[in-house]
Amino acid sequence: GSGCVVSASSQAAVVQVGSQLRRFDHDAGFDSLDAGSKDLGSQGSVYDFAGAGLLSSAIDGDGGGAGGCVLVYGAAGTGKTYTIAGTDEEPGIIPRMAEDLFARAAALEAPCDADARGPAGRALRVWASFVEVR
Repeated sequence: GSGCVVSASSQAAVVQVGSQLRRFDHDAGFDSLDAGSKDLGSQGSVYDFAGAGLLSSAIDGDGGGAGGCVLVYGAAGTGKTYTIAGTDEEPGIIPRMAEDLFARAAALEAPCDADARGPAGRALRVWASFVEVR
């Protein structure tokens, strides 16, 4: 059945379904309605939470890096595509991750000197895919 949100925070939402209150805990929640909210879900804050660490893990992880996945799930019209793709003015997770990835790749491939991190000529192979299921 459908329910009504009674309260929401960055860590949980309480929904009333019939006469019952149900609590749903989550890793993060971002406010998209109140520009003054401390939990404002700007494209940058969502990327910092969900994308930047995943990229670092893939590049710097033990064993020379690992794969990663971002899954966005929710009802139609709730901003999933906007969060992932964004706009020219407010890029989403994918363009931000690509920009960070290739900036870091360029740094890894740069010749090594006394102040540089990593061995000279280190190469980074990138495979990426994007699937939108409707």
